[in-house]
Amino acid sequence: MKKKNSLNIIKNDKYYLVSKNALPLVIKKVIEVKDIMIKKNIAVKDAVDEVGISRSSFYKYKNLIFTLDDFFKQKDIVLNILTENQVGVLSRITKLISDYKYNIKVINQSIPVNGENNVNVIIEKTEKSKGLNNLINEIKKINKVKNVNLISGD
Repeated sequence: MKKKNSLNIIKNDKYYLVSKNALPLVIKKVIEVKDIMIKKNIAVKDAVDEVGISRSSFYKYKNLIFTLDDFFKQKDIVLNILTENQVGVLSRITKLISDYKYNIKVINQSIPVNGENNVNVIIEKTEKSKGLNNLINEIKKINKVKNVNLISGD
């Protein structure tokens, strides 16, 4: 099964940057419906009626079309952190993430093996988030943190 991210981008598929002028009319209308729904805060039914396409056409293509702005607005960042299995290490990491104004979406900590924990953290960038590189460097400085890897994002 192919893995999708929040924009429904399927890894290992090919993607092309194409001028809007080269797109078929139905694709242009799907883009217009998506824009109208956001700008006017209206339901799909009302937006497709306004643009003049069927709901089935909209639903057929809506998850396959995104703008470059959508692509570059992705805010999820995945960190992999290797720590020693000690009380308070994860607490210090989460406090630091909060201090840097990132929202923690998911924390997954493995069962300790040979006294080490593997922690995967998915954080979301906010408007007030501070520099990611600085955050990673500060996490590395926490006592009992052995390694920090940026898996995806920013």
